[in-house]
Amino acid sequence: MRKINALQKITLLIFALIIYSSCNNPKTTSQIVFENLQKEYGFSETLKKFRVKYKSISPFSHQSYDYKHPEDPINGYNTSTTEIDLENEQFYSHNKGFYPGEFLFEFFHFQKDSLVISYDVNGVLIGKQVEVGEDTFSNVKKRATSFLDFTNVSDLLTYQKQGDSIETILSKEKNEAVIKHMDKDSSINIYTFKMNPTQLLSIESKAKNTKTVFSNYKDVNGISFAHSVDVYRSDNLQRQYVIEELNKITKVDPNKLVIPEGYIVPNKEKVQEQSKVIEIAKNLYLITTPDGGRNMLFKVTDKSITVFGAPISDKVSKNVISLIEDKFPNKNIDYVYVTHSHHDHIGGLNAYAQQNVTILADSYTIEAIKAYPRFEKDINKFKFSPIRHNQILNDVQFFIPKNSHSLGQSFAYFTDSQIIYEGDFLEVPFDNTIPTYMSKVEKEFVEFVRKEKLKIKRIVGNHRNANISLETMNAYYDSNTTKK
Repeated sequence: MRKINALQKITLLIFALIIYSSCNNPKTTSQIVFENLQKEYGFSETLKKFRVKYKSISPFSHQSYDYKHPEDPINGYNTSTTEIDLENEQFYSHNKGFYPGEFLFEFFHFQKDSLVISYDVNGVLIGKQVEVGEDTFSNVKKRATSFLDFTNVSDLLTYQKQGDSIETILSKEKNEAVIKHMDKDSSINIYTFKMNPTQLLSIESKAKNTKTVFSNYKDVNGISFAHSVDVYRSDNLQRQYVIEELNKITKVDPNKLVIPEGYIVPNKEKVQEQSKVIEIAKNLYLITTPDGGRNMLFKVTDKSITVFGAPISDKVSKNVISLIEDKFPNKNIDYVYVTHSHHDHIGGLNAYAQQNVTILADSYTIEAIKAYPRFEKDINKFKFSPIRHNQILNDVQFFIPKNSHSLGQSFAYFTDSQIIYEGDFLEVPFDNTIPTYMSKVEKEFVEFVRKEKLKIKRIVGNHRNANISLETMNAYYDSNTTKK
């Protein structure tokens, strides 16, 4: 037998120690999982320029034609085509919102330097006025990519490399890995992965009580990604995404980063005014929110006050109530009228219910209000008085025409002043320019008004424009219905 010298003995001993150490110190669970994630999702760290086209749906009961059937296709959806350059912090997005009654709100958004530019393609909401606002690219990126599985995994890989607090549990039986990440605010996000093949299944946020579920993985142009994404809040489905296209690009199309001819860029930033009370007819007053987005009327009689419109939130309603009380300290608000049951038209009703104010609405809308989840705890404090089609109350005539936007939708006609108060029956921008697209429900409204031969001096919309003339209404209808 050959003798082993001292140097050889030392070498063999070191080798044996290395073998022993590797056998007794295998890779940690976290290392195994993140090596797999890096292998499958490493492309996300270099995918800096891409184009994504997707469709999103929000099955929200109180934004539906019939709150009992939020799944009905009539309720609409949104589409978006976005090009984004994460390196140079550029993007453009073409968004279309389809809503009950065939409303179409179509916008282009893009970033130029530190500003985000938006313009209304058909001039339905903001006419030819360009909106310019400051925004951080991180916010833009979040909106444009939050529903993509690979961008979420890219963020997780970054957290791991930064040494953030991460706990990993691997279940070979389930073929799943669960990763708990604690962010800088000590909020916990839980990522669940399928491990063979490696795919993100869900992300749960404990702080927000949300869960995003990723499914229907497909490989397109060498990139594997989830085509279906469902977002839940408190176990209720809030939004569904369907990613229709995803492509690599070399740059954001520069032709999309310009304002088309005919649009007006504001010279200076719009200054928000405080809400104030304006008399627009005898005993009839207008209150507009500071951003100009919502309009409420109130009518004063010898005995009481009736408010028209309780939109969006109790904060808005409380401000309206306060302004009325300051103007008429010796009168009580007895009634508040709402046009229909969509959440942004009933959201401020609780503030009135707390003051024992009676809600005026048609029977369907009353039923929907009682079923609105936000009112569940306080609904026993709500008082209702149903209105009927053609009913006249204190010189106000109520109409409930058949329409394609919402069951039970009504409007108020002030017979003495010949003013209409409506919500979602007519959308005309502030500048009274004529939009190039008119929805089905707007056509239905104009045709109904003409059939009833209502004399009109002014139309007050709950949204935005509080001074639509008869001439503007007719020009809008005629320009979008007359055959050319």
